[in-house]
Formats: sequence, C-alpha cells, structure tokens
Amino acid sequence: TGEPLVLLHGSFMTISNNWAGWIGGLSKARTVIAVEMQGHGRTPDISRDFSYESLADDIAAMLDYLGIKQADLLGYSMGGGVAMQVAIRHPEKVRKVVSVSAFFRRDGLVKEALDAFPKLTADAFTGSPIEIEYKKLSPTPNEFPNFVKRVVAIQLTPYDFGADSLKATKAPFLFIH
Repeated sequence: TGEPLVLLHGSFMTISNNWAGWIGGLSKARTVIAVEMQGHGRTPDISRDFSYESLADDIAAMLDYLGIKQADLLGYSMGGGVAMQVAIRHPEKVRKVVSVSAFFRRDGLVKEALDAFPKLTADAFTGSPIEIEYKKLSPTPNEFPNFVKRVVAIQLTPYDFGADSLKATKAPFLFIH
C-alpha cells in the first residue's frame, strides 16, 4: 500500500539482479511496481529499436493500463534515463523522479565508457549474472548475443534530453551519481 513507486532497471538487467535487495524495504510504505523493459528479463523483445523515448512511452502506457494516474519513478542507469524521459514526455504521470547513475546526454559518459561500448559483445558477459538471468528468464534465451547488440545500440546513438526539457518538468528530481 502507499503511493506507487515504479522501479526501472539498468541496461542488461532484470528485476532480480537490480532491485531484489530493495523491493522488501520499499514495499513497507509504497506500492512497488518493478518492471522489466523491452527485451529484458521476462519481457519479450519487439521489432523496434531500444530508445529512451519508446521505453518511456511503454512505462506511461503501463501506468494507464494499471489505472495509476501518477507515480514516483526510481531508475538506475538506463532506467534513470527512461525515468527522465517519462517526466519529459508524460509529465502528468510523474510525481517525483530519482535517477541513479544516469545521463541526460551521451557525452556525459566518461571517455572510457564511450570507447568501450562499440566493442562490447555477448562474450564479455559469459558466465555473468547478466547472461545467466537473461537465459533463465527470457522467452528467447538463445538470443542473448542479439540482445546485447540491441542494448549497446542505445548507447551508440547520440542523445541529449535537453536541460531545458528537464527544467520544464513539474516533478522534482533527485540525481544520484
């Protein structure tokens, strides 16, 4: 019970490997809604590129489906970017945003990260919790190499949410880096 709080995971992650240690505590005072976004965890991929905007629209549609007029959003990494985009694109649905380790412009990443993304392949995740969770939960467990390519593409595409767009949102933000 309590105000709704939507948890938005980071790239490559799932509810269990991003939020398992948080849900119990948060749900003591909040209605917690943990989602797995397009292609992640139990949610199948669709023939649409990953983008912060389309993932944000998915979250807004989910809130509509659940009959939730407004929610607080807590997003980690990619999920923090999605939370920012929900506040920009659907401000009436967002009460507050907490964005952890997320960027609103691609050039906000350190050079080492920008250099690493183009070289990142599924092989880098061999035996990792990310690969194990994907193969355990995904409706397409053999598509892990393609999933990695598709998720990496969101970081290879230049983006800038716009400081003015963020300033124009009505929801208060807490940025944690």
